[in-house]
Amino acid sequence: MNLLIAAALISSSAGAAELASRADQPYRILVALHFSDDAAFTPAFANSVERQVRDQTRNLFGPLAEVEVATKHPLIERLRAAGMEAFSLRPDEFAANLTFGERPCDKVFLFDLDFRSPGYRLAWRQLDGDVEQLGPLRSRETPDRQWVAKAVALAIQEDFAPVALVLPTVERNKVQLEFRGSLIEKGRRLSAWLGDDCILQPYWVVQQADGSLARVALPYTVLRVERGDGANGGGKWARVITNLPNPWLQSARVVGFQACKLHTQSGRFRLRLVDQASGAPVQNCAVYASDRGFEVIDDASRLADPDARGYVVVSRPLEHLAYLRISQGAGPGIQLPLPITADWCELTCQVAIDEGAAERNDLERQTGYLVEDLKALQAGLSDRVREVNRLNADKRYEEALRETRDALSYGEKYSASALKNQRVLRKRWEQLKLAPSTALAWLEKESQELALQQSGLETLAENLDRIIQRNDAQSRANVLIELGAQEERNGDIDQAIDKYVLALGEQPEQPAVEKRLAQLKAAWQIKNPAHRQARRFIFEIWNKVDLPGLESQLPEAERAFSAVQSAGDFLASGKLLKINERLVSDVDRLVQQLADRDGEADRQEHEKYVALLERLAKFQQSVAEYYGAASLESGLTSKAGPSVGVVKPSEASDPTKENQAPGAGGDAGQPSRSPASPKAGKNDDAQEEPPLPAKPPAGSAGP
Repeated sequence: MNLLIAAALISSSAGAAELASRADQPYRILVALHFSDDAAFTPAFANSVERQVRDQTRNLFGPLAEVEVATKHPLIERLRAAGMEAFSLRPDEFAANLTFGERPCDKVFLFDLDFRSPGYRLAWRQLDGDVEQLGPLRSRETPDRQWVAKAVALAIQEDFAPVALVLPTVERNKVQLEFRGSLIEKGRRLSAWLGDDCILQPYWVVQQADGSLARVALPYTVLRVERGDGANGGGKWARVITNLPNPWLQSARVVGFQACKLHTQSGRFRLRLVDQASGAPVQNCAVYASDRGFEVIDDASRLADPDARGYVVVSRPLEHLAYLRISQGAGPGIQLPLPITADWCELTCQVAIDEGAAERNDLERQTGYLVEDLKALQAGLSDRVREVNRLNADKRYEEALRETRDALSYGEKYSASALKNQRVLRKRWEQLKLAPSTALAWLEKESQELALQQSGLETLAENLDRIIQRNDAQSRANVLIELGAQEERNGDIDQAIDKYVLALGEQPEQPAVEKRLAQLKAAWQIKNPAHRQARRFIFEIWNKVDLPGLESQLPEAERAFSAVQSAGDFLASGKLLKINERLVSDVDRLVQQLADRDGEADRQEHEKYVALLERLAKFQQSVAEYYGAASLESGLTSKAGPSVGVVKPSEASDPTKENQAPGAGGDAGQPSRSPASPKAGKNDDAQEEPPLPAKPPAGSAGP
């Protein structure tokens, strides 16, 4: 079957009354049977088939249709002369030929019955008078003489295409359909043909100069009725799938809209791309295809590149409707739906050649290479920063310094050439007068983060070098106190306690640290089994929850908060607060992404996550209020934040008055962030300040 992307103008002599609702009117159907001259079709057998077809089709449609069966008709004579494959009907011939006696018919099923050993072959076409459409040639075979009439009735049942009046709504991508006969038996019989998912071809109804109506198939447009899309009065809602900016724009000539159901199935297609201006084959295009919607199209949906003749073939069958995206260069491309109406469908699509597409593709490719290089660098730096953390924790400062310098050297190899290449790419984008791609914007942002990280590594190397040169116990203790402070900020109290214990091992005479450690240990005690279970859930399950599992785990998180609140465990609630901050940010970002999409599934997901975000924010507010009040009441923190002083050999040798070298703290799994706070007592984190390796500030509530 050939599907040409061009609207075929079909003349009509029907009056404007055709566009009135026919929801309560039955169809008038003629079944025209042509028997071949084969001896198998005796007069008695032909009469029997005619009678059985009449009985079975009338029983099939019931009050939904008035059915007549004929073996003599002008269409049969025309079929006998031309053959079924060559059979055609001009638009102006529909009204004159779709009749039975003096009555007009809405649909004609024209059958050619032949005997081809070892069985009977049926070939047929459906002629629709409402939209004046000649259906595709279909066929089937049966070896059983007694099943010929049944085969005809089944063919009609499968191929019958209901027609609807299309009523646009205020939503561009949604229309209401009033199907002919939808009020007969409350639409129960008609629903057998509509099912839970059906595809329709819409038409503009255009008024001609002589007052007659013509139908124009909307190009690149189909309607999809899905499960649950019912409407009052026997109608249905349909989703509009189109690349037209306003398919439902009415004018003096466009007086209305109709639609006819398509017989869709599982199948494949062959697409040919040609230049809109010259008709020459187009090769410089990327073609994507999916049967699940435009929004799920990704790199895995890309088909093979067009061949020398502009052909692209899909390798696997698609179900009912193919969603195609054709793009040149970095632009968004065009999107169009393709109904799958046969085992193989062919489509010719005219595209406007973009002369700059090749250069944009080249720019995108080069930008992509730089993105991959930077991602590889980030992964490598992440490993090195993690190793610096480990070596610092083990007090292997010389090795930590070597690792830090290796990380600096590793990053410097990329930075200089990367920045130069980025400037060249941006200049080329500007020369083409195109907005830079999102990949380039990401690249520039992450490169800035890399520069900050390199600066942090340089400061870290300097501080580590001082520690190694001085090599005194207080310097090492201060490093451990800084690491403990980082753990407190992250809510990891077990790790903070360990670091403070190690700091006291390096320099025992630190009363403030001892007091802080004792307070933390006391506050961190498990009160009861429910408290233990709640804390384990917060740190081991809620801390790792992802968006798909968030809704199911939120009730348990609320119960866990109640348990730690009852136990007076404000430290665990501090960890819960940080986890919730991340989750609120993630859900808010997803809500914004879903709001920019217009699919029904996306709308439902948007509503779901908006409700979830409100619930999560309310939960976060409760945690924040409890943590703020309980932490101040505990005496462990103040509005200025807790601090821990250290005992120093002398004021002149106080290491906190220099650039103290902390360990490579922070999240080592995030390569785009600085590996450590470069100075003891300083931190970019805007959260509450944990203890620092320096004297407590005046008025501090900390020890």
